[in-house]
Amino acid sequence: MMALTPGAADPEDKTIEIVGAGPAGLVCAIVLAKANRRVVVREWHEDVGHRFHDDFQGLENWTAAGNVLGELAEAGGAADFDHLGVTEGVVFDSRATAHRVHGSKPLFYLLRRGNAAGTLDRALLDQARTAGVEVRFNDRVKRTAGNMILAGGPRRADIIAVGYVFDTTMADGTWLAFGAEIAPKGYAYLLVRQGRGTVASCMFSGFRDQAKYLAATVAYFERHAGLQMQRPRGFGGFGNVRLPRTAMQGRNPVIGEHAGLAGSTTWSESWDQTTRTTPWARPTGCHCLSACCCRSPDFAIATLCRIAVAATTTAIVSGASTARMK
Repeated sequence: MMALTPGAADPEDKTIEIVGAGPAGLVCAIVLAKANRRVVVREWHEDVGHRFHDDFQGLENWTAAGNVLGELAEAGGAADFDHLGVTEGVVFDSRATAHRVHGSKPLFYLLRRGNAAGTLDRALLDQARTAGVEVRFNDRVKRTAGNMILAGGPRRADIIAVGYVFDTTMADGTWLAFGAEIAPKGYAYLLVRQGRGTVASCMFSGFRDQAKYLAATVAYFERHAGLQMQRPRGFGGFGNVRLPRTAMQGRNPVIGEHAGLAGSTTWSESWDQTTRTTPWARPTGCHCLSACCCRSPDFAIATLCRIAVAATTTAIVSGASTARMK
C-alpha cells in the first residue's frame, strides 16, 4: 500500500522507473527493456513474492480465445516457471451440489507464488534481469517522478484470503466452492498437486470472523473433497477490486492491482489507454503492451459471479468452458 508524493520530472532522464516488483511490474519491465528502453524496477521489500508463501495459485486462461502463455511469449516473456495446465475440476454451488467442469484447453495454469525457485515471481525476476532491467530491492519510493509507472500492489482491502499450505497424501485435484458459511460474498478453493496443497477462503465481507470462516472451509473440504492436511502452514493476504475511471494516478500510469484490477481484460484496456496518453511509456515498434499485465493469478471476480449463476442452471453442462476455477 503506497501513498506517493508527486515530484518534479527530469525531462532529460529517459530511464523508466517501475514501482513494484510483482508480476505486472516485472512483465512491464521485460517488455520495455526488450524494446531498448532503460528500465529500473524499485521494490521496497527485500525480495520478490513477499505476499506469498510458495502457495498454489492459478493463472487464468478462460477469458480470451487465445492462450495466456502465448500472450506472455508475445510480450517477450517465457513460461519457464513450474506450471501445469488444468482442464477439469469440481465446482460446489451454494447448496454444496458438486458440478464437474471440463475445458478443451486449460482452464487455468497451476503455478506457485513466492520467492522460491520455480515460482512465477522468481522466474519473472530472472527474466527481467536477463533482459537488462535493473532491479533494486529495499528501495522504498516516497516521491513520484515523471517517467514512472506505479505497480505497487493493492491499495486497500476489498477482499481478504486466509488459508493453509500443507503436505498431503491426497490425489491431485481442483475444487472451488461457494457459500456464505465458508466465504461470505466470495469463494473457497482447494488445490492439490503431487503431495502439496493450498486451501483458502476468499471473502468480501466478514473480515473480523476470518478464523471462523477458515475453519468452516477446512471442515467443508474435509467433508466434500476428502481434504487431508499434514504440516499445515497458515497464510493470509488481501487485495482490492475496483473499476478505475483512468489508468493514471496524477501524471503516472498505474498497472496491476495498484490500478485496482484483479482481472485481466479491463486492465489490458486500461494499459492501452495509458500508452496512448503517456507517449514516453510506449517503446518504438512495440505493439504488445496490453500484455504487460501478465493476467492476474487471482480470480477474475466477474467470471466467478457467472460461475455462481451457471452452477444452478443447465449452463454448467452445456457451457462448461465458462465455469473456470483458480
